[in-house]
Amino acid sequence: LDGAGDATELAPIHVCRSHHGGITDLAIGENGQTLCTASVDKSLRLWTLHDGRFARSLPGGGALAAVAISSAGAAKMATATRKGLVKIFGIVPRGREAGMFA
Repeated sequence: LDGAGDATELAPIHVCRSHHGGITDLAIGENGQTLCTASVDKSLRLWTLHDGRFARSLPGGGALAAVAISSAGAAKMATATRKGLVKIFGIVPRGREAGMFA
């Protein structure tokens, strides 16, 4: 880990609690500021890394098995359910219509 220096152990700086089922996957956004968690409770949760606060929840369409984030080109996030459903989300800045973000 960058910046770990001579540290011999890691300690949690935040504990994020909000899901109502087990967490199956997580991903950190390429900006290093957002954490996404996927859960069997059928939700995707977004957190701010600098303070560990819950930001928002998105429906997953089923018990989620995986989440991935890419900001190469247009920002995208993908989820996969245990039943084989894959959803690809376009991340839309607040105040803009979904079709306007490319």
